[in-house]
Amino acid sequence: MTVEQRTRSLGRRISKIYDQAEKELAEKVDSFFADFERLDKKQSALVNAGKLSEEEYKKWRKNKLLMGEKYKQLRDNVGQTMLKANETAAAIINRELIPTYATGYNFEGHKAEDVLVKYSFDLIDEEAVKRLTTSNKTILPYKIVDGRRDVRWNTKKVNSAILQGIIQGESVPKIAKRLMNVTKMNEVSAVRNARTALAGAHNRGRFDAMKKLDKDGVIMQKEWLATTGDGRTRDAHLELHHVVIDYDKPFENSIGRIMFPCDPNAHPSNVYNCRCSMVSVIKGFRKPEEDSKPEEEKQELDYSVSGLAEPERPRRSDFEDEDAYYEARDKYRAEREEYDKKFNEVVDKAVSVKRFDTKDDVIAWAKNNGIKIDDNVLETIDLRSMNETSMALDEMFSRFPEIKRYQIEDFDGSIFWSDFNIGLDDSGMLSANGGLNFNPRIFEDYEGAVRSALRGQVEGYFVKGDGTFSSFIRHEYGHNVQSYIETTMAQEYHYYVDDWRKNYNSFDEYKQAESLYLEKKKRYKSELLSLANLSGSSEYSNTNEHELFAEGFAEWTSGGQTEFGKAFGEFLRRWYK
Repeated sequence: MTVEQRTRSLGRRISKIYDQAEKELAEKVDSFFADFERLDKKQSALVNAGKLSEEEYKKWRKNKLLMGEKYKQLRDNVGQTMLKANETAAAIINRELIPTYATGYNFEGHKAEDVLVKYSFDLIDEEAVKRLTTSNKTILPYKIVDGRRDVRWNTKKVNSAILQGIIQGESVPKIAKRLMNVTKMNEVSAVRNARTALAGAHNRGRFDAMKKLDKDGVIMQKEWLATTGDGRTRDAHLELHHVVIDYDKPFENSIGRIMFPCDPNAHPSNVYNCRCSMVSVIKGFRKPEEDSKPEEEKQELDYSVSGLAEPERPRRSDFEDEDAYYEARDKYRAEREEYDKKFNEVVDKAVSVKRFDTKDDVIAWAKNNGIKIDDNVLETIDLRSMNETSMALDEMFSRFPEIKRYQIEDFDGSIFWSDFNIGLDDSGMLSANGGLNFNPRIFEDYEGAVRSALRGQVEGYFVKGDGTFSSFIRHEYGHNVQSYIETTMAQEYHYYVDDWRKNYNSFDEYKQAESLYLEKKKRYKSELLSLANLSGSSEYSNTNEHELFAEGFAEWTSGGQTEFGKAFGEFLRRWYK
């Protein structure tokens, strides 16, 4: 069954649910308004006889309809009936998401097998999708009905319908029809949700299949196809019509970013009522030389402070013999001169690392990686700062690609994207709030920044790693990795969502999940803190648990063979998923 056929079938089933709800309400509504109509005719007659003013008549109608006990019972009945219908519709929609995802995933697989010679794609069945979505509930756009909010919305609509009928001076049958239209509003909303959810699930399946194809060495792109010719498509989606981009890059229009039509993580105004579609563009297998190209172009750093040790200045108080002190002092001066010479040579090599000639080169690099550089960064910092920084980030993006863009569950249960960003921040030398931030006062002079950083490595304030400035970039990337680990750990149990009803069937189930999360977090923190003060750690690593993580990450990813680096590597293998 195609996704369009499934959507039409689902729409018919949803309509039957609301038809039944309307039948259940019709008798109650007819009974209520039949009683009211008898009284209303008497009051209308008084108006015609001049014994009752129009204003008094409207006031009587309002009080009788909106304040009476029978009306309140009817209104509450409408709210509960619609809630039941909405929950039933949501359950039906949710049951269709898994087969719809599988259809989209397998569609891309079959297409790849048709296009690529001697290629076999592993299809997915519904059981596999169930297991996948059990471990990661953000994959599919499951519909959750907030009971209290739903009843409140329908109650408000019922009150509004009745009040408008009274204000317009409508007949009783027309007011009754207004009330029954509330069921139609719920039905229209449910059908729209079904169409959007199924399209989102289908496109997510296709997107994940493209990801699998990319891992198999296939060059994948995607094309946005807007529905044109009927004047109903929003301008923002017409902007994307026939836009072709790499499969793992988001489409961007005047509303924002969106990975595929009906992407549940995009801005709502970019999603609701979307009728667009997406097609894959299979460019063929990557050539062996393409796969090896990054390694061929990789520039090896030819400097390091790892072998440098700052000579210690002798103190007069440590020597009983004056001549021995002067001899030690002269030796120190010679060693200091030699050390300064070697240190300056290292700094010169560090600042001479060259990758970019212009700001446009840096912007092109960032665009190719799918990351953003704030507008004022390249206008503020020494452009040389981006040479070795970009090389270190390329390495990190390759080893820990999830950090570039991942999903975060907000307090209300909605999902948004965390995107890696390069910006400016006055705190410290470098910082890692949402990516990588340069201190503009320090990095307006790249040589001064490098000199300060490398001196800190030599003195043992920072881990040495491989003895390069790249170690500091890895340190900041480590902060991002720690944030990712701790965020995804909490999201596994929906810990940050304010209302437990959104994800759990009972409060006891929620408390049990909360207990499991807190125990897991406690174990994670205990393992991390056990790394403190191991051989190879730095003074800075003892500042707090965040710097302990970042310093351990820098030491390990820089190839440090210290006790601290090795232990951190084992720790990260257990916790980074």
